[in-house]
Amino acid sequence: MKKTITSLAVLLLAGTFLAGTAFALSADRSTANDENVKIDGKTDFVHGDIEKEISFSSAACSNGDRITATYDKSVDLYDDIIDIYADAESNQYLFNGGRLTGFLDDSAGSSENVTHRITLDEAGDIADGIVASLGLGSYPERSGDFAKAHNTYSFVYTRSVRGFATDDEILVDITPDGVLDNYIVRNSGKFDNLNPSLLDGITNETLEAYARERAESLYPDSGISFLELSNVKICVGADGKYYISLSVILEEFDGLTFMYNFRYDIG
Repeated sequence: MKKTITSLAVLLLAGTFLAGTAFALSADRSTANDENVKIDGKTDFVHGDIEKEISFSSAACSNGDRITATYDKSVDLYDDIIDIYADAESNQYLFNGGRLTGFLDDSAGSSENVTHRITLDEAGDIADGIVASLGLGSYPERSGDFAKAHNTYSFVYTRSVRGFATDDEILVDITPDGVLDNYIVRNSGKFDNLNPSLLDGITNETLEAYARERAESLYPDSGISFLELSNVKICVGADGKYYISLSVILEEFDGLTFMYNFRYDIG
């Protein structure tokens, strides 16, 4: 069962891939000279001027052994260009600006009949080791659970500023038998220069009041009511400005619920 970049896009939820772990190319490499060709609308395309074959090492993917991979395609995910390479076993490696930011094992977790062989805690220990091997520093907050839809233990590692989560994250999936299925680095170091004073006076109550006001202005006299604020996260836009992304759960008059996202600018 061949996995694709689509699987990784689902894991992202929303946001961008950004710089992760640096890698070094080998001396032996060739360059593709094809013109840019659209493959799938605005999503998949082929770079005309990119390294056709690369050689690199990764402690997370291969215990430091040398990996040789061939360029497959590039993907525009949320205005960020990800170059995808594949090795002889069809494992995929994602690069952003010359940095390895993701890995997808084509064989791990491919069996739908795999039963739980390790515990959540054991899977977490394995994921911790993967994150440590990336050399990106501390990600103090970890959440995780067993994802039945993907038959993997899924973990999200996050950095926070003044108690607010950022989307500087590492996502790691471990199979029930303890094998790395995939990992993704998002926005590593993107908030290192964020001035914490931008968050002065901002509390969950502040954000909830803002979300309520926005929801009421969008749906006046519609019978839609505010239920709860969720997924509060500091992000950075394409313009380089920081903001807080808010997801709110709203309820329609007939009892159906839906989610709406708001942006709270902080500078």
